[in-house]
Amino acid sequence: MVLECIDAGMEVNYTYVIGIEPHEVFLPYMKEFIKYTTKFPTINILQLHQQHDTSLLAPTVLDLSYFLEARIKIEEIFLPTSLRPLVWEDYRSLWYLRFGQEVLKGHRVPE
Repeated sequence: MVLECIDAGMEVNYTYVIGIEPHEVFLPYMKEFIKYTTKFPTINILQLHQQHDTSLLAPTVLDLSYFLEARIKIEEIFLPTSLRPLVWEDYRSLWYLRFGQEVLKGHRVPE
């Protein structure tokens, strides 16, 4: 079905909430899904609110380094492609101004 969508010229992507699984769990899937993805995935940082228990976080989320490392590893997956995050699209994104060494351009609000 996904390949039929791609063949028909449709955008194919997915949404992922980062912080709920260790890198070793989600990164292999991102590598696998890249061949079925025509638009950079919407990747949002898990934000816990008062009513949320910290057990929702992956046990490997000890500090900010988890998210910085994830950003670098995701960039390594997508840098060889033309897929880039849209600056306005990701809510609680890992990318606002740069993707790797590239400056992200575009409107900061939807057009």
